Amino acid sequence: MARVSWSAAAQYDLVNVVRVPAVIDELRDNAEVTLHSVQGVTDDEGIRGKTMWHRGFTHEQERQIGLGTLPEKDGPQAWDYFLFYQRGGWRHDFEVLSVRSVGQVARRALGWR
Repeated sequence: MARVSWSAAAQYDLVNVVRVPAVIDELRDNAEVTLHSVQGVTDDEGIRGKTMWHRGFTHEQERQIGLGTLPEKDGPQAWDYFLFYQRGGWRHDFEVLSVRSVGQVARRALGWR
């Protein structure tokens, strides 16, 4: 389990981007079991310079999504967000820098503002 800290900006994002308390709690919990040092780029994780990103789901949720067995729920879910992070200092393994919705990431990737 990774020791994860959250920057002030990431905490702001949880409140103002995610907004749903249950999803905020799930993202915090998922970060501790999912964040790792990323080596390449896939649809759900990547690295550029020192900044890594990972979709907000656990590896088990990712497996269930791939199999089509993840129970459907109404409203936003943890996998609707990306965590942007970097290696932490001596007290934490990783520091989450920001949280962005899948829509925000897609708009940026497409060059839309």
